[in-house]
Amino acid sequence: MTSEEFFTQVIRPNIEEYLAKPQDFRPLVNCIHAIQDFAGFWAIETESNDKKVRDKISAECWCFRLCSDLSHALKHGHLSHGTFRLVRSPTSLSPEELVWNDEGSWDYGLSFSDIAVKASVNIGSTTISLRMDSVVREAKRYLAGMIDGETVVSKSPEEIAALGSLD
Repeated sequence: MTSEEFFTQVIRPNIEEYLAKPQDFRPLVNCIHAIQDFAGFWAIETESNDKKVRDKISAECWCFRLCSDLSHALKHGHLSHGTFRLVRSPTSLSPEELVWNDEGSWDYGLSFSDIAVKASVNIGSTTISLRMDSVVREAKRYLAGMIDGETVVSKSPEEIAALGSLD
């Protein structure tokens, strides 16, 4: 299976299923693991080291890095040492009631739901709360660009946090 096939057959359908129900953990966990696993397929195709590929994508796409860190946390539980992580525990993910924010900028790709899964993420000394539907959509956009040979500039954590007029 090529990275493009993995993206088309696994990542894209998982993301579409999750975006239809942004409060549902099962398809979100599938998205998180699949996004993180993409690096392995890319490493094979580019004859590179898996860790180097993962580190390069993580440096360029903040949402990929968050999914990778969440994948490790979901697999191992609390991550207590080693590499700096944006999240250290799967409890960083939680369903939260959404509240309307008149000052927010609406992202028309977001599904309206009373509840969505959010991640509490450490950015320096600050913790921000991000809608995971925005995170997986941004990771998908970046990975699609890689497959198409395009240079995609990834959105910053602050830009992701500002998406949606729902907080």
